[in-house]
Amino acid sequence: MFTGIIAEVGEITAFWRRDDSARVTVRAPGATAGAKTGHSIAVSGVCLTVVSRKGDTFQADVMAETLAVSTFGAALGAALGTATGSADHPAAHSITAVQAEAADQGEARAAADTTSGEEAHPAAVLTARPPSGRGLPVNIESALRVGDPLGGHIVQGHVDGTATLLTRADGVRWRVLRFSLAPRLAPLVAYKGSVALDGVSLTVSGVGDDWFEVSLIPETIAATTLGALAEGDSVNLETDILARHIRRLSAFGRLAGDDEPWGAPAAGTEASRGGGGAHVREHAGDEPAGNEENR
Repeated sequence: MFTGIIAEVGEITAFWRRDDSARVTVRAPGATAGAKTGHSIAVSGVCLTVVSRKGDTFQADVMAETLAVSTFGAALGAALGTATGSADHPAAHSITAVQAEAADQGEARAAADTTSGEEAHPAAVLTARPPSGRGLPVNIESALRVGDPLGGHIVQGHVDGTATLLTRADGVRWRVLRFSLAPRLAPLVAYKGSVALDGVSLTVSGVGDDWFEVSLIPETIAATTLGALAEGDSVNLETDILARHIRRLSAFGRLAGDDEPWGAPAAGTEASRGGGGAHVREHAGDEPAGNEENR
């Protein structure tokens, strides 16, 4: 669980393609220092599990679902020249893929699944590295601890999809970004509601049928990757968890096995019989025996 307050900007320094999944190496000194195997770290809004760490970097596995719905798939697909991820949302930063050289293959073998002992097959290993020698910038947030401030909103790190930057309007000390909004996600984004974009907790400042806007303060522009976005770039979008569950419940209308619509008072309660008052009393036969208060 996260709150969308970015602690540092790290970088993905390498991708390894492994069948229908991938493994990434992420440089994030702050998050890595306190991380252990099995810990969760949000990388540009995607919750990843640490499988190994070395120095100021950690490695994590990225499954097929994450590649399909997030910008990671497009970035890896562009790097490897494949159609991994959505063609509708190109990667914001391109990475050039090269065949793993001897040293890279050795590194890839070391990055094999440490829990199962599986070894990456050398012929299947492709390593994607930025041609400039610099990594792909990513927003980093470590998982919350009990008692930590909820400075943003409740963020799961479960990305719903991607959004493409349509326009960018600069004010004197703020910036308004307008993003595309897929039809399936439109009902989940509300004016003055919360969204996480590349892991950053933001308030929706404007919304339409196929777009929404957020406003950035100088701190967000300077301390996250959102400040470098250009029109046409894509970001990971996570909608509000409450909106997801409300939509799911409303789609059914009734609870499984119930004769009454969802939300209706249970049969036999005072409320269902028109009884007044805020307290709802169940059938007398359901009352615990021997309880003077119930009698």
